[in-house]
Amino acid sequence: MQIVEDLHVARVQKRMVLPVVQTCGELTSMEIDLPEQDLNISAEAFTSGLNVLVVIDTNIMISHLEFVRSLKCEDIPGVGRLALIIPWVVLQELDNLKKGRMLQHVRDKAIPAVQFIYMCLKNQDSKLWGQSMQLASQKIYGLSDENNDDRVLQCCLQYQNLFPQAVVILCTDDKNLCNKATVSEVKAFCKADLVTALQNLNVNMQQNCIELQQSKCDTELKKTARGDSSLTARCPDILPDLEKNLGEALSCILETEMKIAFGNLWMEILYLKPPWTLANLLKCYRKHWVAVFGYIVPRSLLSTIECLYRYLCTGKNL
Repeated sequence: MQIVEDLHVARVQKRMVLPVVQTCGELTSMEIDLPEQDLNISAEAFTSGLNVLVVIDTNIMISHLEFVRSLKCEDIPGVGRLALIIPWVVLQELDNLKKGRMLQHVRDKAIPAVQFIYMCLKNQDSKLWGQSMQLASQKIYGLSDENNDDRVLQCCLQYQNLFPQAVVILCTDDKNLCNKATVSEVKAFCKADLVTALQNLNVNMQQNCIELQQSKCDTELKKTARGDSSLTARCPDILPDLEKNLGEALSCILETEMKIAFGNLWMEILYLKPPWTLANLLKCYRKHWVAVFGYIVPRSLLSTIECLYRYLCTGKNL
């Protein structure tokens, strides 16, 4: 925590203030923006399926570099596609810290952080982006470019505007910056809380998606019921045949995917053993959805399984 306090004091005393347009070393001298002819293609490829952007503050890069490496390289269970954002002011601070100009005792920690970011940007790693000088020069919401905390916060707000489909989260161990972010409607967490926050965030997003799908499903079923309430009376053989054919297809898929996921142990892990009724098949899908089927089809389709179970297996009328 001493490094966090030292960096905070340096910012407050404006010992780390630099003009936005000033380059300080190898990071801020790099061409961060993509070539214009490749911008649209690359942006589409980089952001496809992206749902979380984590803005990394200087104190995290200095004190928890291995955590940042793992955040970039390893998938977090239950969390979708994620990218790290390094604000321009953080690049400037790291370049200066590496030279020992402001805080000599963190120089040795700044050097590997600079090298890590440099290699990611050089290789155009899709999971780590740098805020460009051009973007950092754009003032929004009256934030001061002489206050480095405000410049980090400005980066968060800019990426909220640029990527409205994604959740932007600030990761910093500076409690006061967390406070500023929170009152500015930017989610902010310290290193110790970030992974749990990401997992909880994904659970909430997943639940909202399932509820939305469920609502759509219920609406469509109600329309069907209003439009053709005499379906089963006029066609008494349709539902038994539908259940039989659906059961055969679902049982084949269930057995195949369980064998792929668990090999020879699949029968021991299986929630309900065959022979299956349609109701038991759907119960197995519900039980094993996240572990088996959630990785091959959108997890939101669980609401479809719920609908099938409710209207084919619990006696509710279509």
